[in-house]
Amino acid sequence: MKPASKSKKAMDGLIKKIIRAIEVNDLCFMCEIPLFVPYSLRYLYDKKLHELQDIKVALDKNKINNKMQYRRNWLNFTAAPTLQIAGYKLIATEDELKRLSNKPEININNVPVEIPKRVIYKAKKEKDNG
Repeated sequence: MKPASKSKKAMDGLIKKIIRAIEVNDLCFMCEIPLFVPYSLRYLYDKKLHELQDIKVALDKNKINNKMQYRRNWLNFTAAPTLQIAGYKLIATEDELKRLSNKPEININNVPVEIPKRVIYKAKKEKDNG
């Protein structure tokens, strides 16, 4: 019985280290965590730590804080908006990416339709045989 409780205690300690690393280093993605804790990404996924709500909440909290900062900067015009938009797109959700893209999305009967790019055709000169 003791090995199981020791293992549980070690896992709780690892989870606390991960959450601390996320908060201190402003991490937004699971793949950044191994840079700050002594475990590989594969190990973290094997232990199903990517499914833990506490870790998801910590990562999402940082994403939301970063998005709020980007929007604040856009309103104040303090930095280059192109770079900020690129940074925002890195942490954006699917819906936010669609809204930021320059391509409008059209649905017909709930099926997305892609609008083709504008194509310019050259008119062929007809020979007058008359």
